[in-house]
Amino acid sequence: MSGFSSPIMRDQPIPQPLDIVIESSKYRIAYDQSRPWLLTPDEIKKFTKGVLDVFNKLESAFKQSVNNNQGGKLDKDFCHEQLVELAQWGRRAYQQFFDDDARKMLGEQIRGIQQLGSQVAPTFYSKLMLLPWEVLYEGDNYHDGDPELFWGFRYTPARILMPGKSPWQHEPFQHLPSRMLFCLNHKLRFAHAQEWPEIQKLVRFSQQDYCALLCAASCLIQGDSNIPLNERLLRNLYQANHNMLHFACHCRPGKEGADALIISLPGSEQQVTDNEQTIELSTYTFIDAKGKFQYSPLVFLNACESGGTVYTIFNLPVVFTEARAAAIVATACPVPDLFAAAFARVFYDFFLKQRLPIGEALRQARWYFLKEYNNPLGLVYGLYTPAHYRLEQSPAEAIKSS
Repeated sequence: MSGFSSPIMRDQPIPQPLDIVIESSKYRIAYDQSRPWLLTPDEIKKFTKGVLDVFNKLESAFKQSVNNNQGGKLDKDFCHEQLVELAQWGRRAYQQFFDDDARKMLGEQIRGIQQLGSQVAPTFYSKLMLLPWEVLYEGDNYHDGDPELFWGFRYTPARILMPGKSPWQHEPFQHLPSRMLFCLNHKLRFAHAQEWPEIQKLVRFSQQDYCALLCAASCLIQGDSNIPLNERLLRNLYQANHNMLHFACHCRPGKEGADALIISLPGSEQQVTDNEQTIELSTYTFIDAKGKFQYSPLVFLNACESGGTVYTIFNLPVVFTEARAAAIVATACPVPDLFAAAFARVFYDFFLKQRLPIGEALRQARWYFLKEYNNPLGLVYGLYTPAHYRLEQSPAEAIKSS
């Protein structure tokens, strides 16, 4: 991986949360007094639609680049035009959501954290899905389209979906060895042709690490045949010892209307065919199978619009959080199969190989695709748990650093 303007340092300080508590019609920053929203619900929906329209144009341009054998690289001028449009919507949201005093306070809080040498993690406490916060733009002149002024490139934004829980009450480390379960959809060609084999290599860093593909022979779908297959799977996942669950699949309303991950069950890990059985793991499945993860995993929902839509409070990040997932990454809009596969690989390189905290791993992955491919589509990936979660040190590293 190349193209970065500065080296990546493993021993970065823990990202410090900047608390922003969002309620139904007001918000507060840290322990400051509550302030009313200046954006109406209709304006929030309009803003979100404007942002998603830009993301959709980037998605179409990426697909066209791939079809034209350009490797997914976008034209620089086109990229700048989209950054300007994103900056326009991001500046509107930043100026209208936070009043003058709030913006001043945000600036003071951010400078205070940075003076301590820490990475800033704006942390939003709310079950409400309001804005793609990564697109907030601090600049006065949106015509510059300066990527360094977008929150998703500048900081490590995160969301706490259980507002009564402090970031420091969440799991801080992913314990070794790495144990990933990879769930895919057979209709996504790059998910099994590239994403699965490449992520395997990153996960299997030592002989103790493993990465398994969910398939028809898995013990995770065994059990009472009177219990629906999706419920059996989730119940078994609760008891399994995976510390990473990666979903490279479709996300759409299932048969019952709730958001659902559409997962395939290939006959084996070695071959994925066009006629595989599928399972719908929906938000309702979490109600039916009620339980908690025994080993709190990192959950990567690499599927279209897996983060839910504006104003939803019952979605996949919420139900995974309530089931005791340690960390969750999800998307704000549809993502091309090839880009999703590539982004996941780069993210895991930063998280597993370079051992960056999860928020910083996401930020660096966004920068990678902007600098190498003129593509800001990494802003669609959001973090739905604290930004400080990271891989623990190996015993050899612990001795070396002591």
